[in-house]
Amino acid sequence: TRVSRPDLDEVVSGIYDAALGSLEWGTLLPTVTRFLGADRGAVGFRPRGWQAEFVLSHNLDPEILTRWMEEFKGHDPWCEQFADRMSPGKFLHGGSEPRMADVLTTEVYSEIFRPVGIHDLLGITMAAEGAQRAYLSVYRHHTDKLFDEDDLARARLLAPHLVRASAIQQRIGALGQEREAARAVLECVPYGVLLLDGDRTLIWANRRAEDFLRGDSPLTVRAGVVRARESSFDARLANACADALRIADGGEPNPSTRTPTLRSAAGSPIEIMVVPVAPRARDSALAFTVTPTRIALVLADPTAPDSLRAD
Repeated sequence: TRVSRPDLDEVVSGIYDAALGSLEWGTLLPTVTRFLGADRGAVGFRPRGWQAEFVLSHNLDPEILTRWMEEFKGHDPWCEQFADRMSPGKFLHGGSEPRMADVLTTEVYSEIFRPVGIHDLLGITMAAEGAQRAYLSVYRHHTDKLFDEDDLARARLLAPHLVRASAIQQRIGALGQEREAARAVLECVPYGVLLLDGDRTLIWANRRAEDFLRGDSPLTVRAGVVRARESSFDARLANACADALRIADGGEPNPSTRTPTLRSAAGSPIEIMVVPVAPRARDSALAFTVTPTRIALVLADPTAPDSLRAD
């Protein structure tokens, strides 16, 4: 195929930048569209069956697309005829399909797709999960020639990269959603929660923990490290964190170190439960820039009705 290496490298690099979040897919879409020899493009999703939706579009009339969704419920005759069973990495060339003539006679084509300027398409399945399909499609106007073998060869080059990028982005998105859900839960519990790395450096605190630290709590943060104000209490906290870190790294817990609870009478009374957090290498494989939590400190006021119970 007549593809220059710099052109291919640019678009492939852009695909992975978009997957990792350093480039917007909307910014990348025109580049991919031009690379595939088209001047219109879209990224969309649909379940098997009837309704589809574009989440991004390039050079397509938004008013026509709104009418497509309102009057035709996102009915896509190309997907219905050809693409429902396509696995990730497979692509559809409308002009090569014997039933293409049937598509051109449908009402949705005459009312929506022809006025938009769509006569031929290349559609690449980026992801498939259950009945859901995510796809990238590019289109040619009815005044242009159909996509040819060079264009199809370009689609073959890009398809595996689009699949990998979709999988990367889905994994990163799932990690982000999991993190936000976990933080939402930790904001709801009736305790302060501090998340620390292996050196007791503070990574995150819920609002209750921030209130503890702002008051006359026996805990403070110095140079990013959570410490106790009293040296004797700080030594006990350091030992408890070291025990928790050893357990987090696979050491055997025992009754005295499984969930150590420290109590301080200095300043405001406080109970601290030191919880080991085991590494999750598989889940964090893509989060290589994120400092991993190794220890959690759960803080409670022993005079409050929701004080920590030893059991």
